[in-house]
Amino acid sequence: MSKTNVVRLATLALLLMILAPTAQGAPSAAEKAEAEALFQEAKKLMSQKRFAEACQKFEASQRLDPAGGTLLNLALCHEAEGKLATAWVEFGDALAQAKQDKKNDRVKIAREHLEKLEPRLPRLVIRLTGAAPPGLVVERDGVQMSSASFGTPIPVDPGERRVRATAPGFQPLEERISLGEGETKTLTLPSLSPKSRPEVPVASSSSSTPLPPPPPSHRKTLAYAVGGVGAASLVVGAFFGFRTLSKKNESDRECPSATTCSARGIQANEQAYMAATVANIGVGLGVVGLGVGAYLLLTAKTELTSFYRVAPMVGQHGGGLWMQGHF
Repeated sequence: MSKTNVVRLATLALLLMILAPTAQGAPSAAEKAEAEALFQEAKKLMSQKRFAEACQKFEASQRLDPAGGTLLNLALCHEAEGKLATAWVEFGDALAQAKQDKKNDRVKIAREHLEKLEPRLPRLVIRLTGAAPPGLVVERDGVQMSSASFGTPIPVDPGERRVRATAPGFQPLEERISLGEGETKTLTLPSLSPKSRPEVPVASSSSSTPLPPPPPSHRKTLAYAVGGVGAASLVVGAFFGFRTLSKKNESDRECPSATTCSARGIQANEQAYMAATVANIGVGLGVVGLGVGAYLLLTAKTELTSFYRVAPMVGQHGGGLWMQGHF
């Protein structure tokens, strides 16, 4: 490939790169048709002095198919609606567009309205009290302001304006101020108040502080539980008591004397002894359990300043409930 062809291909590629975004951003035929319909409807609404509705349709038309004529009409609409600062900005953009399009009639209209609007514009000066906290954000009517704008008269639309200031670790602040045509007012924002930090309770290092007693409802639950264990222990003790008597009778039949006893009698005697041991433990646990359960139930409604621990205990020759504490 010759050097000339390489240069031509490179130039063509460069042109395609430049023109591609423009082609992609151009409105489609359907969008242009919709924009034109909105523009014509907005003109009718303007003639009927329904400015708020007309401005909305001009804005929608401009978004679909940006045009210098639509922008100029939008500025005229906002001026008629009373949004002077908004119209002032739009007339400035329309003037620049008209100069670029070499539309002298539009240039004249935009200049005339800019000159008439200039003295009518309300201006708001926002100042801070003291140094700005780190991360300070100030919004005017929901639009964030640059810190360079503080102290500068900024054109705003007439009416009530809302200013909100926020910063991490501080309480948000909101102020409102009303301005009329041609007025210049200063709004000084007070210093933001730090957010209150919740107090964190410090745990006591003393080991002698008694634990709070369980609430009455928990005491009742414990009473029923201990009483239930006691009742079950009585049932077990009664069962093994009857078994003791049964095995004792069997041993007596097999062992008519102290020196005469069969193997079955010896086994029955051992079983009787074991059953008697379990019966004694069961009856003992049952009596103590029912007693403790009754006490806890009867004192459940009183204020408790005690602690206690209850556990079963089984020994070599008997059993019962082991308790520790004070009441």
